[in-house]
Parts: sequence; structure tokens; C-alpha cells
Amino acid sequence: MKTTAVIISQSPLKTLRVAEALRMSVGLTLCDDAVRIVFVDDGVYTLLHTEPARVGMPEYSRHVRTLKDLGHAIYAERESLEERGLERISFKPEIVSRAEVIRLLLDSDAVIRY
Repeated sequence: MKTTAVIISQSPLKTLRVAEALRMSVGLTLCDDAVRIVFVDDGVYTLLHTEPARVGMPEYSRHVRTLKDLGHAIYAERESLEERGLERISFKPEIVSRAEVIRLLLDSDAVIRY
């Protein structure tokens, strides 16, 4: 089994890339790959309860829920959350340090950054 890490580093309300990255990540599960989603930088805003349709952006939370329901790992970088003052986040990701993010990426067979 191959492990693919997908890094989400952009705000979900500024670009379509986040929704597309998450949709693509669900697709990766069809190959029986282990998928790790890693939220860093402004990507941690994806973990807030939002209504993207109100600002004309595609829904992305269903993809995060699907990945969690399928047993794939969801991580959030602690430093990114702290720098943005985010405490009440959705989806209950595993919160890891920046050093742990590096280890996760090094332990992955493939890394895709969005």
C-alpha cells in the first residue's frame, strides 16, 4: 500500500484549489492508497465551520468527512493553528507539531502540495 500525503496550505475561501485537492484525495482512496491530509499555514482555516456556498465557493467539508469516515488520517499543524488563534475547529484532526509534519511527509511515498 502506498501512502500519499496531501498538504493543504491555502485558505479554502480564496481559491478552488482546496476543494479540488480534497476531491482528488478522495479519488486516491480508490487505489487502496493510504491518504494523509495535512493542513498547514492558511490551510487550517479549512477546519473551521464555514458555509463556502455563501461566497460562491464549492463545498469541501463533505470530502474531509468522507476521508475521515474511510479511516484516512487528517492532521493539523499546531503552530499554524496557534499563529492564527484558531481553537474551535471541526473534523477533529490529529494536531501535530511542525517537526511531526516533516516526519509524516518524509514517511510518505508521495507528497502533493496544494
